Amino acid sequence: MALRTGDKLCGTLCWRCESTRFPPASSCNSSSDVLQTGHLPGRIGVRPRSAAPRSNHAAPSKMTDDDQPVTTRRRHTTTHRGVIALAMAGVLAAAGCSGDDDVTATDLGAEGVGTCLQLDDSIGAEVSELPAVDCAEPHTHEIFAVIDSTAETYPGFDALEDEAQVACLEAFETYVGISAFDSNLFYSWMVPTLASWEDTDVGERGDREILCVAGSGDGEPLTQSVKDTGW
Repeated sequence: MALRTGDKLCGTLCWRCESTRFPPASSCNSSSDVLQTGHLPGRIGVRPRSAAPRSNHAAPSKMTDDDQPVTTRRRHTTTHRGVIALAMAGVLAAAGCSGDDDVTATDLGAEGVGTCLQLDDSIGAEVSELPAVDCAEPHTHEIFAVIDSTAETYPGFDALEDEAQVACLEAFETYVGISAFDSNLFYSWMVPTLASWEDTDVGERGDREILCVAGSGDGEPLTQSVKDTGW
């Protein structure tokens, strides 16, 4: 990624920041156990439980309590397959870091868009479940896009991260209603690990999904969906 200022660590989440306007609480130790094939938290196959009803500005809830597979990322309450390297790479104004129904994964797809998440310091480097919450409740992130990687074979974490940065940037304005460069929010992403990529239990071709998430640029909890807010 261009103009990289370094890796920042919020709790156990490592953010790649392109702006230090709102520097995270602490810096990353660029240790091999944190920055490697999948650098940071990753997601893995799991399945969604419900992402409760949203606030007035929230995107319609699409997660259900059925057994439909969905891909996921975090939470130490993991139980699943495919691990994706949750590449939480915070772009632009990455600030500080600030049960829930856990979103599981195998094939999150568009149904994950609009799901709000409450990520805390307990998140690990690779994840299998994400804690979904009602968007009207305080939360740290919202999934604003789920995008399939265009790579035919696993390209490696750095290549997936580069693809995610561009794809999520393009999706941000459509969802939020303002360019990421003018927004008070920051965006970040989660990408598949090699194991998740090759895991056919996650999907016929394995896990190819890049999850794009948005969070508050000042580190304060969000209390509604960011969809069409122009923030």
